[in-house]
Amino acid sequence: MDHLSLNWRKVLSGRIAIFTATARRKADVWVVDENTVKAYKLLEDHLLLRAGRLESSPDNVTLSAALATIISDLDTNAVTSQTHPLFDRTIEDITQNLRGIACRACIPQPACNYDAQIVARHGDCIRFFLECMQLAEEEAVAWYEKYLPGSLQTRPKIYLSTEYYNDDQPDSNRVAKYISGRTDFPDISENLSDIQLLLDVPKFDIKSYHATLYILFHEMICHAFQGLRTARANQERSTREIDAFSEGWMDWVTYLIFTEALQDGGWSDVNVADVVRDFSKDIRDITNQYRNERQDFLRREDPSSRTRAFFYIGEEVAQEYHRFLQSRSPSGEEADEIFYRISFDWNLDGGSQERQDFVTRVRQALKFKDGSISELETSLDRYLESGNIRDLIG
Repeated sequence: MDHLSLNWRKVLSGRIAIFTATARRKADVWVVDENTVKAYKLLEDHLLLRAGRLESSPDNVTLSAALATIISDLDTNAVTSQTHPLFDRTIEDITQNLRGIACRACIPQPACNYDAQIVARHGDCIRFFLECMQLAEEEAVAWYEKYLPGSLQTRPKIYLSTEYYNDDQPDSNRVAKYISGRTDFPDISENLSDIQLLLDVPKFDIKSYHATLYILFHEMICHAFQGLRTARANQERSTREIDAFSEGWMDWVTYLIFTEALQDGGWSDVNVADVVRDFSKDIRDITNQYRNERQDFLRREDPSSRTRAFFYIGEEVAQEYHRFLQSRSPSGEEADEIFYRISFDWNLDGGSQERQDFVTRVRQALKFKDGSISELETSLDRYLESGNIRDLIG
């Protein structure tokens, strides 16, 4: 995988500008006749085709100049064989979106060859991703601090990078298969978290667009702050490939936070927050499809994929443990508080093997009913008294 080239960024920026505009007009499309709906789809496909042609744009053409060609000399009547105010409004929206990308007002052109510099200097061409990440970070910090006050006083520097990848794996027949995420820790001494969006740019579609926010929530809540206390003590931050806690348990935590955030929508005043509020139903639907298809795949008997099995186990155990806490707590609110506190505490402090040991212990007690539930309760009482997360496995 490689950082996106300038030309791939041209294509991606164009597609995002188009999706933002056409998604905003979705309600208008619902109330027109069938022929107009078909014509509108022709217009959208034609615009996306124009954006795709930017892959072969000359290197000496700036990104903003290349994007302008998507709508220059566009004859909507020739494309759709009809006219409609909806078409004109959509083109106006796209024009406005593209005008917000001005290379000269952003950063020196040479930096467009280096994704990290664009991110660090808040490049306009990836503003949508940056603002989605800001929403995810804002929400993650609020939840960590709510249940573990002061836990993020020393926060990592969080960077976002975009990388090209092509998913040709057999299991790629899923919702939002043209976008994924990954977090690396490139420099422990400087406490960095590098969140990477992996994009199949020419195939990046409206489902990928709507799945972006959840994927960044996952990377932020599950990984960006992972092992912070361990790192400070041992100069080591890592997550194993097979980690039921990180990819299963914490993904369930992410989903609970994400759905509540969508309902609340009380984010800071950044442009993408309006987009999220406008399309919250679409985002929620795509997220549910994305997770359901992922879980359906994980449930299959596949001896070649221990990783996927561990992910499924982690989520299942998190749900069972949450129910266990609800059964012994005087209120659902108290059970929630303990559940989130333990989840964040393990994610900040525990090593991969310790987190896995905790998941295994909980699963053994609750799923197989092997008589160790009393030990689970005793260890929980010790943790609540001491605040030492390792009392849950000691």
